[in-house]
Amino acid sequence: MKRVLLGVLALLFVVIGEGYATDITVRFYDAELPLLVNKPENIVCEIVIDSKSGGEIVNEIILTQDGILPGEGTGSRIFYSGTSSVLSSHTPSQAIHEGVRNVGGSQSFYCHPSYSIKKSEIAAINSKMVFPMQAQLVKGKNYFWVSFELRVSVSLDTRFTLGLKGVIIDGREFPIQKVKEKEVVHRTGYGLRQSGDNGVYSYRIPGLVTTNQGVLLAVYDVRHQTNIDLQEDIDIGMSRSLDGGKSWEPMKIIMDMGEYNGLPQSQNGIGDPAILVDKQTNTVWVSAVWVHGLANDRAWRSVRPGVNPEDGTGQIMLVNSTDNGLTWSEPINITPMVKSEDMTMLLQGPGRGITMEDGTLVFPVQYKSVKNKQKGEISIIYSKDHGTTWCRANSVPTDEEVSEPQIAEITPGVLMINTRTSAPYRFVAITCDLGVNWKTHESSGKVLVEPGCMGSMLHIGKMLNILEKELLLFSNPDFETERPSMSSRRNLTIKVSLDEGLNWPDKYRINLDEEQGWGYSCLTQIDDRTIGILYEGSTAQMVFQRIRLEELIDK
Repeated sequence: MKRVLLGVLALLFVVIGEGYATDITVRFYDAELPLLVNKPENIVCEIVIDSKSGGEIVNEIILTQDGILPGEGTGSRIFYSGTSSVLSSHTPSQAIHEGVRNVGGSQSFYCHPSYSIKKSEIAAINSKMVFPMQAQLVKGKNYFWVSFELRVSVSLDTRFTLGLKGVIIDGREFPIQKVKEKEVVHRTGYGLRQSGDNGVYSYRIPGLVTTNQGVLLAVYDVRHQTNIDLQEDIDIGMSRSLDGGKSWEPMKIIMDMGEYNGLPQSQNGIGDPAILVDKQTNTVWVSAVWVHGLANDRAWRSVRPGVNPEDGTGQIMLVNSTDNGLTWSEPINITPMVKSEDMTMLLQGPGRGITMEDGTLVFPVQYKSVKNKQKGEISIIYSKDHGTTWCRANSVPTDEEVSEPQIAEITPGVLMINTRTSAPYRFVAITCDLGVNWKTHESSGKVLVEPGCMGSMLHIGKMLNILEKELLLFSNPDFETERPSMSSRRNLTIKVSLDEGLNWPDKYRINLDEEQGWGYSCLTQIDDRTIGILYEGSTAQMVFQRIRLEELIDK
């Protein structure tokens, strides 16, 4: 009997021991998110420990990284967010979802003490980092996330990779499952605008150009009280960088319609900017739409036909700078030049315009009209006299509801327009005669994914880049969906076509931000080997990043 009892106890010990060893699962999720050099908390990866019983103690987590040099990091921390992920695509947290929807990426809910508890900290970022802790697990999934903090002087060209090398629980090391098969390359960035900067609630709608002298100029909506579109209290803000985006001067307001006609600023908002550089004169032009006296209703659906501000119709306004963005002109109203009486809303891009090879200035435009039953249409406005006078081309023929077009000159005299639709793919058309005639492009409606968001398009000629190739670049949230929505604005991706937009191979693309943001973006060329992008990200309302062309296309 004694032998039988001992045998049962031994068997029970083996079963318990074996069960204990398999009662815990460790998963490593490497997150494709920008590491902002001017932000203290940046999530770089998530560790999920699933415990069937709870009560175990995490003693140690060991991480490695390759790419951040000694002295470039000022701190690395591990936070515990309990039973919920902090990534908006993974979490059931209503607060995080509401935060993303209402204030975009600048609100770091995951690092707020109400949502996460700091468990371990190291005052550096090394090639190998051992994080000691005493973190008790609860039954079910336990979420830990790792934060890196960099010196603000760290290069925006820094790239690094991560590895989870060990997780010690109750004195024993457990095997690690990688959620992603491919190795994630982490990229640095700069949080240009965040909620609360200068007392402003939200910043939206990026535009970005490089002047002839290499100065970067960024423009955006300054939405003082809410994140709501026009009509609201909105001005146009501008930021300058003299060093390729590594640092930025304080924001300037360059368009503000004040209290025109005695109405509050919320009924005189101006927004949705687009910016271009006249390559022949180096004059910078910014176009924005001003709406007046609409009782704070949504302008896109409530503006009325007419030409004058008092008609309650959209006004196309321009400002210009001849000194690389240091000073700006007073607003110039070109509405009578480009708008017909039956149009309700007419506005630029937004994003950026271009200078054609022959010197013609071009902004893409979107509009509605009574004649076409308020269906969204697109076209271009252009100037052949360096901005003194402007003309509007013919509407691009399409049966689709279109808006927020982007423009590029893919060969001399040939313009491509690429636009948002309500369908799952972008609409694309070309013109060889400055918009007199338009032809639907072969790629239209079947190649570039459309999640219901603005995109950006940029052409770089082969004589202007180190790869010596004709490059057409495109950025938007690359998330395929049948029903476009805010939650579809994930995977902010840059991709390249080498055949004028016919094909966009998977090997010529990079994902900058996998999580949900507001998703608008704008591209510019910085030099012969570098592009810049300003976008509404998941980590800041306006994120700037530098990308080397060799990262997109292996030379």
